[in-house]
Amino acid sequence: STTSTVCSTSTPCGNQQEEENTETEDEEEGVLEKVGAFFDEVGGFLKRGFAKIIAYIIPKAEAQSTDIKTKIKIKIFNPEGKESFLNPQIAPRLVKGKDGFEIKLPKPGRDFKPGKWKIEIELETDKAIFVAEQNFTWGVLAINVNKSIYLPNEQAYLQMVVLKDDGHTICNANLTLEVTSPSGQVISPEIQKSGECGPDNVTDVPDYFAYYQTNSTGTYQIKLTNLDNGYEITDSFEVRESVLFDVERIGPTRIYPPATYEMALKVKANQDFNGVIKEFVPSSFEITNISATKNPLI
Repeated sequence: STTSTVCSTSTPCGNQQEEENTETEDEEEGVLEKVGAFFDEVGGFLKRGFAKIIAYIIPKAEAQSTDIKTKIKIKIFNPEGKESFLNPQIAPRLVKGKDGFEIKLPKPGRDFKPGKWKIEIELETDKAIFVAEQNFTWGVLAINVNKSIYLPNEQAYLQMVVLKDDGHTICNANLTLEVTSPSGQVISPEIQKSGECGPDNVTDVPDYFAYYQTNSTGTYQIKLTNLDNGYEITDSFEVRESVLFDVERIGPTRIYPPATYEMALKVKANQDFNGVIKEFVPSSFEITNISATKNPLI
């Protein structure tokens, strides 16, 4: 019978390291590239110290079966430590012309709780079981723009919120914001605090905000970083010469679900329009007091 050995990031498989001393450096590097493609999707935590262990395990798994789903098990745990059944997808992937794997999580729903999550990956072969864990965060940083499309020389209003790993509000985060223009110029707008942030309080204004003066047309990339823990988030907005409909959303950046908030939509039609404007929200939201007004100057 075959004895399975459990290998984790905290417990190396010492005996297997000795058995694999005959592996060449080139073979080792080739296997690492394959494994790297797999683990990079969940944080890039592959350590050099496990090179020989992995060089032993992965080729065995690839030789055993072409169906990698029978050899790889994935568990995902929410910030409360409970297993969440998100049905991650595992698929082959070529990296630098070599076989690898990638893990994709489905697009999170509205019930995906903000905070620090954990993914546990188990790769089983006929000789050993390799187990690794990696934390990842969701929703602990957020950035909104008042428009997704601007006209040249318009001012973009960037609104930000920061949460702890357990999902609670942070009002004194050390943040940096970078906006990269279509030409590649990087500018760091000043981030201001609203002064109205409190512990999970109800407010209609963003906890943090900044302004950015647009210029040429194209796509502008945004990167927000929390310098206190290294977390970052990216987004983008566009600048076009003209738009058929100019839409601006005015509302809160973060919400406390039981509370009532006001969301305003400003729509300017630059061509004749006769129809219905639709805005989609989660089915659990209750919409009340809907009204529409027309600008008397138009």
